[in-house]
Amino acid sequence: MDEQHRESLLISGSNLHTELAQYLQDANNYRLLYGILRQLVARSGLIAAGNDAELQEQTDELFQSVIQRAFELANKQPGHKVNLQGWLLRIAHNILKEFRRQHQQEKRRTLPLKQITSGEYEDDEAFFTLFSQRLTTADPTLELEQREGLREAFSNLSEADRQILSLFLHYGFQHNEIAHLLKISPGATRVRFCRALGRLQAILEAQEKQRRGERHG
Repeated sequence: MDEQHRESLLISGSNLHTELAQYLQDANNYRLLYGILRQLVARSGLIAAGNDAELQEQTDELFQSVIQRAFELANKQPGHKVNLQGWLLRIAHNILKEFRRQHQQEKRRTLPLKQITSGEYEDDEAFFTLFSQRLTTADPTLELEQREGLREAFSNLSEADRQILSLFLHYGFQHNEIAHLLKISPGATRVRFCRALGRLQAILEAQEKQRRGERHG
């Protein structure tokens, strides 16, 4: 059962919409709810301490979201009275969870590009361990000996190829997410990925031929 559905089970009453409207028309209730939501936002970790402008903006967004969802739920449910303040705060906590998930997704979108463009992955052993595991999943024909030369092969690719392969194979982004990051279409990301993977595989195969030649030379 999702959180919004649980919220809907907490309320009932054909008069709830009216009661909610009357509750919010009281200036004291309005100010009290806004003040509580402001404290929740301040403790949420979503904004930097001391940034009052961002705190007010985030509180305004939360307040509007809570009221909108409350009226949507009130319109859907028939039934009895509820503690309006407690119910509104439960809605606020659930919406804050959604805000945090969105915040984490935004961080997840921006951090990899900064890390990739700085070249930090090139000396990260954990990066190549995970990369090689996912590379094998993407192309099961690659042999263990080929994967051992992955670091060298990867360094021989263009920056664009390293970027698209890293986003997909190391960071685990889907094509639509990569499209958002790189500001291109999902179809273009698939084409770029397939071509980059093909170039990587060609380098790995060349390495394997060279090793075989050295063993038989």
